[in-house]
Amino acid sequence: MGAPAGQLAERLSAVVVSVRRDIAVNRDIFQDEVTYILRDPLTSQTLALAPDDYQVVAAIDGLRPLGDVFDDLVEQSEIKRDEEESFYRFILGLHQQGLLNLPISDEKTLYDRYKRKQRARLLQKVLGFLFLRLSIGSPDKILSHTMVAGRYFFSRGFLAIWAAGMAFSAWIIATRWSDLESPITAIVDSDNLLWTWGSLIALKLIHESGHGFACKLFGGSVPEIGVIFIVGSPCAYVDASAAWGFESKRERIIVSMAGMYFESIVAMAALAFWAFTPGSFANSMAYQVFILASVVTIGFNLNPLMRFDGYYIFADLLAVPNLRARAQDQMRRLFDRFILGLPQEKPRFRPLLRLVLASYGLGSIIYKFFLIIGLCTVIAMKAYYLGLALVTFYLASTLWQTTSTTIKHLFLSPDTKAARSRCVAVAILVFFGTPALLSLWPLGRTLRADGSTEMETESVIRVQQSGFLSELNVSAGQDLRPGDAIAKLENVDIEGLAREDFARLKVADYQFQSTQLSEPSLARADLARRNNLASIAKSSAERRDELRLKSPNAGVIVTVLNADDRGRFLRRGSEIATIGSGPLVARFFVEAEALAESAVTKGDRLQYRSFADPSRIRHGKVVAIAPAANRLIENQSLTQLGGGAIVVNPATGEADVSHFVLTMCLGHEDSEALMRGMRLKLELEGRPKPIAEHLYRRIVRFTDRIRTR
Repeated sequence: MGAPAGQLAERLSAVVVSVRRDIAVNRDIFQDEVTYILRDPLTSQTLALAPDDYQVVAAIDGLRPLGDVFDDLVEQSEIKRDEEESFYRFILGLHQQGLLNLPISDEKTLYDRYKRKQRARLLQKVLGFLFLRLSIGSPDKILSHTMVAGRYFFSRGFLAIWAAGMAFSAWIIATRWSDLESPITAIVDSDNLLWTWGSLIALKLIHESGHGFACKLFGGSVPEIGVIFIVGSPCAYVDASAAWGFESKRERIIVSMAGMYFESIVAMAALAFWAFTPGSFANSMAYQVFILASVVTIGFNLNPLMRFDGYYIFADLLAVPNLRARAQDQMRRLFDRFILGLPQEKPRFRPLLRLVLASYGLGSIIYKFFLIIGLCTVIAMKAYYLGLALVTFYLASTLWQTTSTTIKHLFLSPDTKAARSRCVAVAILVFFGTPALLSLWPLGRTLRADGSTEMETESVIRVQQSGFLSELNVSAGQDLRPGDAIAKLENVDIEGLAREDFARLKVADYQFQSTQLSEPSLARADLARRNNLASIAKSSAERRDELRLKSPNAGVIVTVLNADDRGRFLRRGSEIATIGSGPLVARFFVEAEALAESAVTKGDRLQYRSFADPSRIRHGKVVAIAPAANRLIENQSLTQLGGGAIVVNPATGEADVSHFVLTMCLGHEDSEALMRGMRLKLELEGRPKPIAEHLYRRIVRFTDRIRTR
């Protein structure tokens, strides 16, 4: 934490320091309190100071040594004599942030700061390409020369036009909603990625131009413009931090929202072009631009957990400058108060705002964690070992940083000196108790599997030979006997070939009979030819007969094509009907791991729920478990292709993991209440395992899924 107070006073009391002359200072009102905003024009960094802290900065005149400044502040009752340590630490902190010209340094503090920067730079180098930032230069002069045009977009007349355009766009969206949502998945189609990338670049340049024009409109400067590549996706940026020097909250919020405002203009134009032009490449491009400039921009830029527009808007609405730093400070204060039992000085913020700040701080940490994990997962899908290495490094560095920060705060911070014994207890609980809890505490979990009601025996009737459906002889619910006709298809090629082969066989028969009477010695060759044609004719006749579909067994038709399908061409393997027999049963697809963990066996009674009546728990008896697991999910209604939860490959119909088919008989009451085809959810109780084992299994399973994709 730097040199002791006595050493700092001894080394700094005779030093004459001054505040840098180029530091811009603005006075503002936040939370009904005066706040002073100090802005460094070289780094564009800002620092918010309370009036008491600013009094110290104002007393530094560059003429007197710090000891005299401290004595004068004590005489003026601005600070107390016993706050000498805090005074010199505050001075050193201002120097470390580059706000003071201090001709002396605290080596240990600066060395610690250097080591932190080195670790941060290492992390940035490893993960830097995820958020690659390239500065292009200063757009300030260009914006100044084009402000005549830029100012027009903020005029009352144009705002009236914009409001009318938004109302018109809302009408288009309401009347064409089904047309708007249907092709939205085409945005991520691989064939559109190049156009999407180009559109995104253009839109982000327009977006950042909005921030720049708004900042210049209210007298601010824009010293930098550049591009951030987030996992290869380009996002422009401008430095509009000068807006924090604006006294008006309204002006600051306008600057923050100007980017989305400019993009909304493009979105309105693109929507109108899409709605009133016929289908074409330009029409589809307009649709893509509308989605990127509206849905994507609002969802991305309005997120206050990232340091984009939403963050600064949220900070202004709360009237809390340096929002993220204040939120982290509030989390630390809550930790010190409720975990370490340390008394707190009079809080600056109201109770509700303190809760909001702490929640925001926790939320931003969690969001950043899952964002990095998500980005590394995307990379792992393309380069598995690279993504795995990145996420491992991130987790290790985060764990090390969190651990070192916690230890320093508990055992080295002067703020926690009064509660060292409790700090020891907290450290033991965190660093030893948590691993022990994860390793030893048994945790059971409820395992779930999807299924549906089916007949005990079901036979799917499929097309054996491709053709046009000419007859459909059955309907749903109809009882069948073995051999009953179900459907007939027409295929002129198959039927014509069967007639030709039969005619050739007849000719061969006559030829054989004639040769046998006139020249018996030559009859053997004709017989061989006749037998070959008979085999060919039999095969052709079997293919023709396969155009007539018959019931293989007795049962009832549970599903069948519609009468409107007559005349439709059906390919070989297409499903015509399903014949069921026996009582109604429940058939579930249970993941192999879940079945092993639950140790279900034949004869067990299990509970399940129907999607139609999820509040009611039903029970059934396991009557069969498939002897082997399979990745093929035959019932598509249980997959994502049919609205279910089992994820399968659309091309093969196979799931990511193997499943066992588990069959349960239903009670008499359930058989009466349920109908065939109803979706069910099975609940299994897994054997208790340590929490760490559950986490390990989930991680291994997750990484295996990524590797096999």
